[in-house]
Amino acid sequence: MNKMQYNNFNNNLNLNKKFLKMDEEIVFSFERVHEIFGNSRRTCALWIATKINGPIIWIRPNWFSDQLFPDGIISWVNPGRLITISIGSSNDILWAAEEALRSGISKLVVLEVTTHPTLKSVRRLNLAAEIGRKERDNHALCLMLTSQNGGVQGAESRWSMSMQHTARETMWKLECIKSRHTPPSTWKLESNLKKTTVRK
Repeated sequence: MNKMQYNNFNNNLNLNKKFLKMDEEIVFSFERVHEIFGNSRRTCALWIATKINGPIIWIRPNWFSDQLFPDGIISWVNPGRLITISIGSSNDILWAAEEALRSGISKLVVLEVTTHPTLKSVRRLNLAAEIGRKERDNHALCLMLTSQNGGVQGAESRWSMSMQHTARETMWKLECIKSRHTPPSTWKLESNLKKTTVRK
C-alpha cells in the first residue's frame, strides 16, 4: 500500500464498520485473525479490548501457570466482561475459538497458542468470524497471541508489543510487522490510571 492509498483508506475508515481504529494509523480489520507476540502481547490485547464493547472470550491452554487476575486488568477493562476458557490441547483451543467466532456472541475473541497453527486453521477462523457476522450482524475481531517471534501463516496482520517501563513511566513499544491496512512502523504507548497515549 503506497502513501496515497493509505491516506484514502484512512479517510474513509470511520464510514466502514469492518475496521477497528485504535489510532490514526493503527487499524485492525474485523472478521480476520491478527497475530500479536512479545512479552506484552496480553497487554496489547487488553488495550484493544478498551475500544470494543461487550463480552471478551479469552481462550488459553490449561497448563499455563500465569492467570489474568481482575486486579491486574481492571485499569484496562471491567473484569466482568471477561469469559476465560482453559483448554487442554492445542487443537481444542482452535476449535473453541472457531465456535466462539461462529456464534457471533462476542466482538472480541482472544486465543493463546504455543505453536503456530496451519494456514487451513487460520482460514477456518476467518470463515467462522464471517459466519458469526451474518448470523448476528456482529463484527468480531480475533487476536492470536503467540509465544514465539511471529510468523503465523494467513494472519491479516502481525504485531509485537514489549515493555519499556522506566522509573517514572509505564510504557510499551508497539511494532507493526506487517498489515494490509497499517504501514510498518513503531509506536510508544504510555499509560496512566486514566488513559493510554499513543505516540511515534
